Amino acid sequence: VSMTERMRITSAGKVGIGITTPTHPLQVEGDARIRGQLMVGNSSPTNTPNATLHIKASGTDAKLRIEDLDNANKYFDFLVDEGNGLLGYQLKRGEMLE
Repeated sequence: VSMTERMRITSAGKVGIGITTPTHPLQVEGDARIRGQLMVGNSSPTNTPNATLHIKASGTDAKLRIEDLDNANKYFDFLVDEGNGLLGYQLKRGEMLE
């Protein structure tokens, strides 16, 4: 019977699923699915997500970045300005919003 390693917990407490050398506290290599809501960012442990994906920034402004994986490294930032509560966007690398 051959055994295949699927998950590893390092001596530093890092958890790797599908990877034997995790570099982050939780690193998943491959597809993942979360059923329910997900909160990302610096928030109090008592905070409850108010959306399917809830991003909470530690500073005064929150940002969501969508970036491609090819060599062009094009990305699109969604920004929230704490001063006026507006949602804006920022294009990088000369890309046009279509």
